[in-house]
Amino acid sequence: MKSTQSRNGISVNNTVSQLRKSFLLINGTIAFFFLLYLLQAYVLYERSSKSDLLVIHTNDVLANIKSADANIIESEASLNSYLLHKDAAHLDRLDHSVKDLSSDIANLKTL
Repeated sequence: MKSTQSRNGISVNNTVSQLRKSFLLINGTIAFFFLLYLLQAYVLYERSSKSDLLVIHTNDVLANIKSADANIIESEASLNSYLLHKDAAHLDRLDHSVKDLSSDIANLKTL
């Protein structure tokens, strides 16, 4: 009877030992993948902030291009009006739109 109990005791100890090993292996694997997940999240966060800066820069460039385009159209209209009517007021509008166009081009050069 004692030999059966000692075999059962050894068997129980083996089972408990194997359960501890598998528990540690599972928890270690979970911890490893959690750390891997945190690393990936950090990398994606950094990439996202760089991407946001690029989008802001692109929007600034597009806004300056649209403003320059509007100033070119204004200059053309002012010049055409002056050529048709010979009114000096149209030259003032032309000078103003050319100055705005120059500032838009200077802004684009800095971007």
